[in-house]
Amino acid sequence: MKEAENLKNFWDSMAERFSEYEIPSISDNCFLRNLHMNGIFDTKGCALDIGCGGGKYSLAIAPYFDKVIGTDISDRMITAAEEKRKAEKIENAVFTCAVWDEIDIEKEGWKNKFDFVFAHMTPAVGSKETIEKMRAASKNNCAVTKSVYRKSMIADKINSICSYDEQYGKDDVLELFKILWADGIMPKVFYEKETWNDISPTEKAVDRYIKRMSVKRELSAKEKNEIADYMNGISVNGMVTETTDAVVCTVYWSEKKEN
Repeated sequence: MKEAENLKNFWDSMAERFSEYEIPSISDNCFLRNLHMNGIFDTKGCALDIGCGGGKYSLAIAPYFDKVIGTDISDRMITAAEEKRKAEKIENAVFTCAVWDEIDIEKEGWKNKFDFVFAHMTPAVGSKETIEKMRAASKNNCAVTKSVYRKSMIADKINSICSYDEQYGKDDVLELFKILWADGIMPKVFYEKETWNDISPTEKAVDRYIKRMSVKRELSAKEKNEIADYMNGISVNGMVTETTDAVVCTVYWSEKKEN
């Protein structure tokens, strides 16, 4: 229960940042372009975005589906997504606050419902149970996107302070492969190299990292103080600048179920 609360608090704290975006398109986004090239947007029907955050990809795929449902653990993320939807006058997207591993898909009427189910850069899908629930909700295409490599001076230092071995999405992707291969499914894989730049007020950066690490395990007062001391030490004019090099992996496949 404490872990779920910490997770919600962290993503609530990120809602403002995740709501500041331009809706991507096939022409300027590799993830969308790759899905388009593989015919995933040809099915129409209904799509489900698990861990939708501020609604970036729910709204991006809305022109290709009759309806898109986005779910997220953070009510602040859902509020941001809904505000963006209204601002863009997109009528066929619906956002709901829900924890994926707690949703009863049979009760919701979501079993074998969706023509496309995806989880883009979210911890909501990773365990065997959450992957199988995702598959059960889909009657056709699925996609999971995770970072499998990240290099950041700040993140690496904070992981060291907390004696934490960060695996990012590597274990999740390996678990996904094992599950799909065991059922004779041969997923396709697409990789992207990305560089993320972030500039934040020092106080917000400290709060964000403490909340982020608290999701992974309980932090001691000493560790929290060390995180704050480190961030203040690298702060310039009250701001912390972070650059992250990443490799992002998208795994996509078809379930090919009939209603």
